[in-house]
Amino acid sequence: MIFNADKQTLDDLNIFGKKGKESVYSLFNRTYTTGGAMKLEQIFHYPTTGETEIRDRSETIQYFCWSAAAFPLEAVWIEVMVAYLSDRDSRTLLRADGETMESKLNKWLGVDTQLNFTQKALKAIGECLSHLSAFLEKIADKGHNTSFQKMQKEVKAMLDDEEFRLAYISLNSKLSFEQMASFDRFFRFTHYEKLQTILEYVYWLDIYISVATVARERKLAFAEVLPGSDQQLEIKGFYHPLVPGALGNDIRMDAAKRVLFLTGANMAGKSTLMKSFGITVFLAHIGFPIPAASMKFTVNDGLYTTINLSDSIQMGHSHFYAEVLRVKKVSMELAAGKKLIIIFDELFRGTNVKDAHEATVAVTSLYSELDNSLMLVSTHIVEAADNLRERCNNIRYAYMPTVMKENTPLYTYVLTEGVTQDRHGMLIIQNEGILDILANGKKAQYYE
Repeated sequence: MIFNADKQTLDDLNIFGKKGKESVYSLFNRTYTTGGAMKLEQIFHYPTTGETEIRDRSETIQYFCWSAAAFPLEAVWIEVMVAYLSDRDSRTLLRADGETMESKLNKWLGVDTQLNFTQKALKAIGECLSHLSAFLEKIADKGHNTSFQKMQKEVKAMLDDEEFRLAYISLNSKLSFEQMASFDRFFRFTHYEKLQTILEYVYWLDIYISVATVARERKLAFAEVLPGSDQQLEIKGFYHPLVPGALGNDIRMDAAKRVLFLTGANMAGKSTLMKSFGITVFLAHIGFPIPAASMKFTVNDGLYTTINLSDSIQMGHSHFYAEVLRVKKVSMELAAGKKLIIIFDELFRGTNVKDAHEATVAVTSLYSELDNSLMLVSTHIVEAADNLRERCNNIRYAYMPTVMKENTPLYTYVLTEGVTQDRHGMLIIQNEGILDILANGKKAQYYE
C-alpha cells in the first residue's frame, strides 16, 4: 500500500525542491549509479507503508550505518553494463564461426565499434562481479531476515555458482576474439536475467549505503514503529534537516490529544516547526533516518499539508477557495476511513478575520472528534483558542515565543505550552521605517 503524500505536501516540505536547490531528496542522494538515484526518487514519490516494510528498510539502513561499508563498485562499470545489456538484438552478437571479410578487416584496422564496445563491456562485467563477490565475502551478516538480505543471499549464490564464477573471473584476463564471442552470448543472452537481478541488488545496495552514510555523518536517529491501530505519535528533539543549527522540539499526539493548536507572532518559527514535523513524519513512514533525537509512532495511511498553498489563476480559484478545496479533499479522505496526519498552517488566511475565526473553530473541533486523524494547525487568530476550549477537551495548545529586547523582537524557536498574546506585526513595520518612508514621501510631494 502507498503512503499518500500528494504534490502539495511534497512541495510544502521541500521533498524535491527546485532544480539545483537543496532538498530532502538531495540530502539523502549520495548514490553512485543512475539506477540507484532513480529508485531513491521513486521511494520519495511513492512510499510504501506498513509496519513490516518500514521496519525492514529501517533495519537494513541501520545495518549499513553500523558497518560503515563503502559502495564497492565504480559507477562507470554499472553504466557500461546497463548499456551493453540493453541491446537484445541477437544479430549484434560477435560470431567467431562466421566472420566476414569486412569484420576481419575492421578488426585489423581497429575500427570495429561493436567489437570495441563488447570488449569494454565484458571488462566492466568482470570488474563489477569480481569486486561485488569480494564485498559479499567480507561484509558481516548479522542474521537479520530483511528482504534486502534475502536478495543479497540470492546474489551471492549466483556469484558463487562454479560455471558463472569461472566465466566472470576469466573476463579480467586478456581474451581472444573467440572467447569474447563466447562470453558475449553467455552474459548478454544466456545469463541476462541473472545480471538483471544482480543490477537490481546493486541499485538497492547503492541506496542503502548512501542513506546510511548521511545518517552516520549527521547523527540522525531511527524511528520505532509501534504495533496497533490506535494512533500514537511521540517525537523528541525534531528539527529541520536543511536549517543550519536548527533547535529541536518535542511533540506527542494520541487519542487524548489529537490536535496541536499552534500560535505565535510572525517570524516566530511556526511554519519552520510545521515543516520540520512534516519532514520527520514523512521520513519515518518510508523507513529512513529522521532529524530527531527519537520517535515512536503507529503507521498512518497518509500525510497532508497546507503550508504554501497558492491560488489558481488558470482555474479561477482565489486563495480562500483553494483552501476550502484543500480542506474538502482531506476531509473526504478521512471520511473514507484513511488514517491521516494533517498539517494546516494559518487555516483560512485567505478570507476575512470573522469568517476565518468561525471556520477555524468549526473545522478544528470536528477534526479533533475523529479517531483517524492527528492534526497540527496554526493560526494568528488566538481568540479561537477560547472557543475551542469550550467545545473540545483533546486539544493541546502551544506557541512559539517572542522575547522583546530594547523594542526588538527575538525568537526562541522553542515550543512552549499555552496560547501566545504576542502581536508584533506593527512593531516590525515601524522598526523597518516604512511609516517614516511614506510620511517623508508625502512631505516631499507637498513641497514640490
